[in-house]
This record gives sequence, structure tokens and C-alpha cells, in this order.
Amino acid sequence: MEIASSLFARIYLGRFSLLLVSITLSFALRPFLEGLVRLNILTDIFLSVILLSAIHTVSEKRSTFFIGLALALPCLILKWSDYLIDSPLSWNLADVFGALFIAHALISIWSFIDRQQEVTTEVITAAVCGYLLLGFMWAFIYFFLECAQPGSFQIAQHGASDQNCFIYFSFVTLTTLGYGDTIPLSNAGRSLAILEAVMGQTLPYRHHRPARRCVSFSEARKTGCLKPFTNKAIIRCTKQDHLVFEAITELDALFLRSNPPLNYQTMEFLQTVNNHVFILNSTTGQILGNSKLYILNFPEIIPETHVSRDPSRLRKIIDDFGGAMVVKPLQRFGGEGVIKVSTRDRMNLNSLIHYYVRAYESYARREPIMVQEYLKSVKQDGDIRILLLNGEIIGAMRRKPKKGDFRTNVHAGGEVFAHRVTARERQICQVIKEKLIADGLYFVGIDIIAGKLVEVNCVSPGGIPRINRLNNDRIESKVIDFIEKKVSTISQVPHRELA
Repeated sequence: MEIASSLFARIYLGRFSLLLVSITLSFALRPFLEGLVRLNILTDIFLSVILLSAIHTVSEKRSTFFIGLALALPCLILKWSDYLIDSPLSWNLADVFGALFIAHALISIWSFIDRQQEVTTEVITAAVCGYLLLGFMWAFIYFFLECAQPGSFQIAQHGASDQNCFIYFSFVTLTTLGYGDTIPLSNAGRSLAILEAVMGQTLPYRHHRPARRCVSFSEARKTGCLKPFTNKAIIRCTKQDHLVFEAITELDALFLRSNPPLNYQTMEFLQTVNNHVFILNSTTGQILGNSKLYILNFPEIIPETHVSRDPSRLRKIIDDFGGAMVVKPLQRFGGEGVIKVSTRDRMNLNSLIHYYVRAYESYARREPIMVQEYLKSVKQDGDIRILLLNGEIIGAMRRKPKKGDFRTNVHAGGEVFAHRVTARERQICQVIKEKLIADGLYFVGIDIIAGKLVEVNCVSPGGIPRINRLNNDRIESKVIDFIEKKVSTISQVPHRELA
């Protein structure tokens, strides 16, 4: 089941690319195939391929998929049955169903684009597909009008009025080139041509927007509106050396995200403004939970785990355990430095332990490390990353290691898959919920392997964009809503002190 869902996810993520390739090939190959196949048949072949590819683009939800199928199949059946039964009614109905299906596909594509917060390759591909599909939709409409009211258009090419001519006219009109070799004569034809030209010019502006919006809470509260910044503006801001804010207390909220280890001097400084600025996660909580030691607060739900800086003791722990164990540096991230060890490789084991703890240093200056039971299921099943907000689950995904590795971290090459949270995983979240909230760890990512908690990430929990893509969700909005709610509960101080 997991393999099937993985395969579907890969195909699904490329649904716009498939459509774009189909449309591009229809334009590129047509001139070279005209002598081999009748033009009408060639046009219908390409239109059929485009419609089938477009069905794939509306497979985002089951409801949109079945609606698309109900509109596209009659169009295809009527179009090809016309070669057996020459009926004007089948032409007209095929055009009606074709136009309705493409309109449905366009709504699905534009809805997808509007939900995205970043301009990715997929978003750009979707926008291009939407623009090109618009040309095909109007071609169906023009052909239907000509069939219903013959003489609505004057076509220079030997008076022909097949669908190929209207595809050409539609795209010329959409781009407002207007060569004049096909002219709408009836009022209906002219009105439709004007409407298409207007849509062709306004739609690119409709979808031209900043990649992401970031809310300034102070500005929103003072003016009643949101102040937008683009990603580039934020990056530019963080790279500047000069003062950005006169005082930290000018902010309503501060979302701390940086890779371990913590800068403790920064934490000490921010601790002084905790009563004035909502900090996510709290400075105290990050100090308590920034290393891998935090899971020791929950001994009943974690695998066998030991921490030491003494090489002899670490060697004895591994020998007594008898099986494979995982060595983890306490302050690293992304799977960096995580290795599997066992007594089978005794020659390298001593060297590895001495290297990790820096045994050449005095005892006080050595680096403590964690050794944890190796859970074999990680090799095949991977681990589960669950994002918690105020102790509640807001999203989850499965991560599997790449071939030849056991680390599931995306930075280490792990793959992500959709996941439905199990009863056991919910139980683990309930066990740690109270402690997390008490420590001010409101937004965390936890990792679970084989029903056991192996890590709590509170400094830089990742996964929101990937979970959003897998589940077609926008869980970041829940985080922002939570921050706004917390900000509103902070007592208003008449005159904030500068910090």
C-alpha cells in the first residue's frame, strides 16, 4: 500500500508537466505530420491527448477528478464517433463538453496556484498550462458558434471552418496578435473574441504576486491591515549589519529558527523581554530542549538510551546490549554524525568512540554522546515526523532512508511519504504534551520509530512545506493563527522598555 501511494505521489507531482508536454508536442509535431495524416484526424488525436493529460491535472481531489471525467469522456466519445456517424449534433455536443471540461480544469489549476505560497517550478508550469488551456477552451467555443450559426466567421484559408482553424484563431486572439486572416462577422463572434483578448491580457497580471507574505504583527494591530514582505526583502534584511529595529520590544512576536547549537548569549538577552514579546519557542524551553537529551524526560516511551563521555563506559554499554546501537552527537542536526555501531566491528568501535567523545581532552572538556538502541524497522519503514502545535498534532509524514543508509533525515537523502497518524503515535503525543507546554515548547517536531520516541526537535523543526505538498494542506496558517492568539493575550505595557 505504501509503495502504491508513493508511486501515485510521484506521478501526481508531475501532472502539470505531463499536460505541458502534451500541448507543446501538439504544436511542434503538427507541421511534420500533416502530410501523413488527415488534418482533422491529426487535430483530434492531439486534442484527445491533451484532454486525457488534463484529466490527470484535476486528479487533486476525488470530486474534481470524477467531474472532469464526466465532462471529458463524452467529449472524446462524441468526437471520435463522428467518424462513424456523421452528425452535426455530435459535433456541437463534443464542443460543449470540451469547453466545459477545460473550464473545469482551469478552475482547478487556478485554485491550485492561489493556494501556493512559493513560486516553484510546479506553480509556473501550472500557470503556463492554464494559459494554454484557455486557448483551447475558446477554440471549442468558436467552433460551436460556427456550427450553430454558420457564417459567424470569415476564414481566409479556402473557406475552411474545421477546428484546426479555430485553434489557430483562438491563440492569435488570446495573444492579441490579430493577423486578420480569420475574422468574426457575427456580433456573438466579435463579443467572444473581445472577451478572450481581454482574458489573455489580464490573467498574467491576476497570477503575478509575491512569493510569500510575512505578517508584521505590530503593523497589523495598529493599522488593521497586513504589511507584506517578499522572501528577498526578508533575506536582504537579515544580511544587513545596520539596525533593523530600534528595540526588540517593538516586535509583538519573535519566531526563533536557527540550526543547533544554540547561541546562549542570545538566549540570555531574549529572556529579559519574555513578558513583552511572544517568543516561539520560549528561550527557557529551547535551552532545556535544544539537545537530544530532552527525550530522557520520557523514559517509558523511548528506546534504550544512554549518555556518557567516558569511552570505557560507552564500550561496556554497547557490549552489554549485544546488538546494534546508534551513536548520536547531542548538538547536531539533519542526521549529521549519526552512525550505527555494534560489537561485530571491534577494531573500529574503540576508535569511533574515542573520536566522538574527544578522548584526547581532559574529562571536563570531552563531548558527551548518546548511544541508543538501533530499531531495525527504520531500514524498511523509516520514521514518522509529527509536527505539534501547543501539544496538538497539525501534520505528519513518513520519512524513509535512501538505499545503503539508515538515516531518514531529508538532508541525508531521505524520501517523504504521506502518513496517517496511528493510535500509538497519538498516545506518545499525549504523554509529552503537558511537559512541552510547561516548558514553552509550543511548536516542535518529534520523530517516532516503531512506536518509540527517538527525538524532539524544538530549535528548527522542519516539515511544513513537505507535509503541505503531501496532504494538500496549509498548516503554516495554524501556526500564524496560534501566534496571533498568543500575542493578543500578552498584557499591554503602557511604555515598553527598550532592549
